[in-house]
Amino acid sequence: MKILIIYCTKLALKRSNFFLAGDYNINLLKHDVHTETQNFVNNLFTNFSIPLISRPTRFTNSSATLIDNIVTNDSHEDCVTGILITDISDHLPVFYVSSDSETDKTIRSESSSSTYRRITEKSIANMFNTVAQADWNDVYTVTLVMSMKHTDYLVTNYLPFMMTVYH
Repeated sequence: MKILIIYCTKLALKRSNFFLAGDYNINLLKHDVHTETQNFVNNLFTNFSIPLISRPTRFTNSSATLIDNIVTNDSHEDCVTGILITDISDHLPVFYVSSDSETDKTIRSESSSSTYRRITEKSIANMFNTVAQADWNDVYTVTLVMSMKHTDYLVTNYLPFMMTVYH
């Protein structure tokens, strides 16, 4: 939390506009009863920054928390913020869309390509087939040992493979 406030302060002093999105693990719904959360919100306001999301972003059987957010010092009245309802994670994704013409020009001029995933029955079947045909013996062996060195090996060797298959 302290690092975030330091960045917000530095950016505010430079008069730089910023958007910082993430899982802050600070439940903003408790801002009125939790001292550290009150301090966090007060520090944001002191640096002319605001959290853009005001509804819960994570749910369990017994709680609802607002821990995922977008913090900015550059909010526009003509922007749209929100939470996407999806079951791909235990956290709901948050978004910010602005129709600011200057921002749109910058994004268009800096953006040269985009990537997307076309999900069809055929692409899903291809993904399952590719994963099924992969040699997973190292994964089973490494998982049994469960040391940090082996975890690094898995991330280095299998995560790129899974990302390629998934995308």
